[in-house]
Amino acid sequence: MVFLITKTVLLLSFLLAATTASAHSLRGKRNGFGNTATADDHAHTVTQKLLNTAEQEPQSKSQESSLSISTKRFAQEVELQQVGDDIDGSSLYGNAGSAVALSANGQILAVGSPGHYGYSGLVRVYQYVSGNWILLGQEINSESGGETSGTSISLSNDGLRIAIGGPGHSRSGRTRIYNFNASENDWQQIGGDIEGDGTDSSSGFSVSLNANGSRVAIGAPDSSLLTGHAAIYELVDDNSWLQVGGTIYADDYYSALGYSIALNDDGKTVAIGSRLDRENNDFFVGAVGVYRLINGEWKILGTEISGESYYDLLGESIAISGDGNRIVVGVPNEGEDASGGARIYDYSDGNDWNQVGETIYGVASNDKAGASVSISSDGSRIVIGSERNDAGGADAGYSRIFDFDFDSNSWEQLGENIIGDAGDMSGSAVTISGNGSFIAIGAPMHMDYYGSVKVIAIVEETAPVDTATPSAEFSAAPSVENSMSPSSTPSTAPEDTTTPSAEFSAAPSVESSMSPSSAPSAGSVCEDSPMTMVLNRTRLRNCNWAARDLDGRCSKTGIAKHCPVTCKQPQFCDSDSVKTLLFENDAGERHRCNWVAKRPAERCNFVGVRETCRSTCSV
Repeated sequence: MVFLITKTVLLLSFLLAATTASAHSLRGKRNGFGNTATADDHAHTVTQKLLNTAEQEPQSKSQESSLSISTKRFAQEVELQQVGDDIDGSSLYGNAGSAVALSANGQILAVGSPGHYGYSGLVRVYQYVSGNWILLGQEINSESGGETSGTSISLSNDGLRIAIGGPGHSRSGRTRIYNFNASENDWQQIGGDIEGDGTDSSSGFSVSLNANGSRVAIGAPDSSLLTGHAAIYELVDDNSWLQVGGTIYADDYYSALGYSIALNDDGKTVAIGSRLDRENNDFFVGAVGVYRLINGEWKILGTEISGESYYDLLGESIAISGDGNRIVVGVPNEGEDASGGARIYDYSDGNDWNQVGETIYGVASNDKAGASVSISSDGSRIVIGSERNDAGGADAGYSRIFDFDFDSNSWEQLGENIIGDAGDMSGSAVTISGNGSFIAIGAPMHMDYYGSVKVIAIVEETAPVDTATPSAEFSAAPSVENSMSPSSTPSTAPEDTTTPSAEFSAAPSVESSMSPSSAPSAGSVCEDSPMTMVLNRTRLRNCNWAARDLDGRCSKTGIAKHCPVTCKQPQFCDSDSVKTLLFENDAGERHRCNWVAKRPAERCNFVGVRETCRSTCSV
């Protein structure tokens, strides 16, 4: 018998007895899409350009609304390419990939191996440099057996602060936070241990840092007969973590509140999953509650979101957008065939949570779709792991990526399924970078439970790429000495005492990095769009607004394509705007350029459209 660490195992103990499977043959370093061969030199060049554009992105986020949902990136317009080789675990039964985390720009990756060395646990952090994932600093080991350190991990936006949960420590659990010290090339603990407050509480089973790493949310789902609780802490004076607001408890026994947890960018909104919560006497239905810090206390926003029937396990996984107004919730046993799925909700009109689009279900029975979920900072892109799917063999698992399309009011898949090998349980853990350009996928059962992780780049195919001679300007990832260090001082911004802030934007979009850097085509006139953009579905902005803060606003997703003159980005002079547009007609309709493309002969003649949907209307 062996013991497996995985977040699909139900509580009280983190060690699940499982019969040892026959050893899988060591796979080659393939790209992870079925049996597709490794990407060619041209594809590698595209990926490298994408990575090096990401390296120039700002590490912090400006205070503008971020929830303008992209509808441009559909399956036929993107290519999924593996970045570097698979990152394999180093120890038998180590279960590397049980937890994964990416920095906002996707160039720093953390991997948790909670089964390492007698279940003491291990975390490794990597940086992408010159086509390879290189260990950043030393391994972060636990000194106590059975701690299962690395069951949960979370990175700050810049990737230089990490929170690590060890729910097995001393039967109560603990969380530790580390900063990367470039001069010492090592990870050094900041503040003291955050210890669980009761026997068998499993504190640290879930952890989440806010954007700058000044706050951490910690789930303890086993406490008080599986009632569960969660608490949020703030770093004070660089040396101690003090609790913010009160502890959040479940309403009933056997709820397992804190099984999953997600903290938004400013650390004032937290989503918490209770995968065992019961409704109407049905057990294990699951629930999610979202809380906002108001006058020093955590108050629930809207109503609790619940599963629909026995053993749905809603809330097994959860993720939250940067502004805290959108969440994605995993429901791994939902559906008549238990295919599982994921639901996406918006906090609408400061009132309640409303589902956005339909539930995204697994494609086969017992897929466990929604075992893991993640969302980009601006809420426009999600990734869903289905750890039990058999497409690549029994329990191979796979992951899928989706964008939201307003025209069809649905989530559209990007690219093809990313499939694991037989027995891998690929998709047990997934994460997407804040800018939505990269995902990491954990396969903790790979190769006799050593575990493995792969990173995928989401590459736009809408712009030509010079494949003759790779440009020398695209260098390796930036040195961490020059990276922004995570803030060690809590934010002093006043608390919002009404509704969640919508003033946090995403890192620059991948779409900007894939456009050619040439000037507009001969004979064309470069113009800003005269049309009004609709941001966050309610806020109306034009290029005069962008001109008032060029550095901050032109770096936002799609603004430079809408305002190429104002933003001094001539490479976008022939490109369509990718924003939602307000059309000047009696109905005040709102559409994007893909709507114009359906009837260009008519719609390109609408006021301002030809100067806005430049590529679509040039035909």
